[in-house]
Amino acid sequence: MIPKHCIKNFKTKFNTYPSFIRVNRDYIKTDIEKFFSKSHIVWSDEIISSPDGQKGYIERFIEYDSTGIMVYIKYDEDIFILTTTDRKGVAYYMISNLTKQ
Repeated sequence: MIPKHCIKNFKTKFNTYPSFIRVNRDYIKTDIEKFFSKSHIVWSDEIISSPDGQKGYIERFIEYDSTGIMVYIKYDEDIFILTTTDRKGVAYYMISNLTKQ
């Protein structure tokens, strides 16, 4: 599930409770790291997984669209898209890009 502080952050930023879209990770064909590489990371839980300092994300909360779309990603779990109702079309377009092969 989405941490409460992420939902609170969304409510504070957009003055509304988010609508949620859950995307099964098995359907995602795009490289998530590359897809969200230019998005603003609001919060993350990271791990250093090797002696050479290579880092990875356990969880992260991303601002994808500053007008009403944020994304919660947890390693090996479904992806949650938080959106305002007027930005759902953009969210579904983003999902179509994530699931393209």
